Amino acid sequence: MTKIAISRFRVFLILLCLFLPTLAIAASEDPSCDIENPTIPRPVNAISAQEPTAISLYEAASKYLLDAPYRQDPKEAFRLYSQSAQMGYAPAQLALGTLYFRGITGRPDYAKALENYLAAANQGNPVACYNVALMYEGGLLGQKDLEKAAKWYIRGAELKDAACQYKAGEMYRFGRGVSQQDETAARYYKEATAQGYYPAQSRLAYLYLKGQGVPQNVSESLTLLQSAANQNDADAQYTLGWLYETGYGVAKNMANALNWYKKAAQLSHQRAALAVKRITTGTTRLSF
Repeated sequence: MTKIAISRFRVFLILLCLFLPTLAIAASEDPSCDIENPTIPRPVNAISAQEPTAISLYEAASKYLLDAPYRQDPKEAFRLYSQSAQMGYAPAQLALGTLYFRGITGRPDYAKALENYLAAANQGNPVACYNVALMYEGGLLGQKDLEKAAKWYIRGAELKDAACQYKAGEMYRFGRGVSQQDETAARYYKEATAQGYYPAQSRLAYLYLKGQGVPQNVSESLTLLQSAANQNDADAQYTLGWLYETGYGVAKNMANALNWYKKAAQLSHQRAALAVKRITTGTTRLSF
């Protein structure tokens, strides 16, 4: 999977990474079956005595993952999420997709994950839009489909999701699945930046620095770079190092340059690591 895919299956993927990694879950012939764990009491009050609704099923399922002592019964969560999802509840479809993606029944089922993500995305769930796009971009069902990836990132961006806005900007910036358009990329980066999404700040700063898709504005670029760098964006830190080393738009300052290069290198930025080596060993080759 791409670096993005690793970094961003959000919401339930993050929660599951926190709570489920140590569980050894045996595969079942019927993944929707109700498998009891005799060591953990059932939350008998999780669902009211009245006819359960999609929301009540979803909330009850979440208790088995998030609320002690029920978090150790993910198969019960799976069963309840499945029922809620079948009733058309988008958050449950999103959660169920992530359970399939994580292999809650023994092994990942990307086809079922995509099916549930699509169901939620078609109801306007922006996180599901992001996950659908990510699966198409990563080629998890075979060949990559960048056109479909771009389509769903754009759909999520229209729903005001900052991560989707950033990714839509990336697709237009580099012509992936859509025609290359710096102006459109800048628009999406601006939308994500307005929501404080620092990776978009770094990208937008570069466009201002080069005058691509927006009028050149070194001062605005520096402001955005500083903001992103202070949030540990390695690309922004590297760019600040380059600016201070070359004196482009700022007073040349090798101490500041080395400081920012080192910060980026600590975040595994390869070009920053090379810059640190170049400066400290006295070689002179410079690139951006």
